[in-house]
Amino acid sequence: MCRFCVAISYLYRCQRKSFSSRYLETCHLLGLHYALSRDRRRFPLAVPYFRMSGRPAVACLHSCLEEHFRGGGAGASVHLPPGLVSYVEEIVLRPSAPSENVLDAGLADAVIDLLGRHSHRTLAGLVLR
Repeated sequence: MCRFCVAISYLYRCQRKSFSSRYLETCHLLGLHYALSRDRRRFPLAVPYFRMSGRPAVACLHSCLEEHFRGGGAGASVHLPPGLVSYVEEIVLRPSAPSENVLDAGLADAVIDLLGRHSHRTLAGLVLR
């Protein structure tokens, strides 16, 4: 193979990796956008984007919380965004990826801690289901 072809092949592989990582990051950012949205019709869109991002559910929860509390606002420290609560309910009741296994100690601790601090009613509802 000529040097030019080898160089083109190398650049193509590098661009594919870069494109792939950008795609995963974009999926994660769209998941954050929809989870923190004020429009109830957009909440369900967060779930597929978080799943397509390839990140574990715990990492998605933590980044969503960081973004929510970074945004501030009057009730940011007390209330969770309804889209985040909807995402938690989805991963607990209908897990579809190995990272969404609620029996995993890290995810279970994160969900219980999160809902125990900010959404007692949702935690009780999930336990009863």
